[in-house]
Amino acid sequence: FNLDLDVTCGKGSFDFVNYDSLNGIISVNVNDMYFHPGFALDYKHSRFTAEGVVDYNGEMMLTGDFATTQLADFWGDLFIKELSGGARASYVVTGSDIDPDIRGVFYGDSCSFYGLATDSMVATFDIKSFLYRRLGSVEAKTYKSDVWALPADSLVATVDIDSNLVTID
Repeated sequence: FNLDLDVTCGKGSFDFVNYDSLNGIISVNVNDMYFHPGFALDYKHSRFTAEGVVDYNGEMMLTGDFATTQLADFWGDLFIKELSGGARASYVVTGSDIDPDIRGVFYGDSCSFYGLATDSMVATFDIKSFLYRRLGSVEAKTYKSDVWALPADSLVATVDIDSNLVTID
């Protein structure tokens, strides 16, 4: 048994995920769902794409891309607050569909958060239990930045995350 669904949905939500539109092909069978290349979720000024499998035993393996013109749309949705600016990312989501792991690369363009404003930023991230426990690290490089009103040509930082504790080196 295999059913291919060509999905086009308007504004809605699924669990805690809100969206303005969903578009793409999903194959459904008795074991899992496969999101075909190009499957997309649009939310405010952002687009997420995904390709991969979510099985009915609660495991997932998805790859995707993200692009936004305004990170501020995610205030209150992420554990990082005071976000703004544009960004793009490539990511891999694996593990439990209830509390997955996420890793990837983030590229920021004129973005800011927690008193750091930067012309450009590149960060790699690897976070276990991304939704609830949050355990992992982010390694970031910024260029042409202001750090709490102090100018900097560049900045290199490692951010270690353990639940609600964040350490910056």
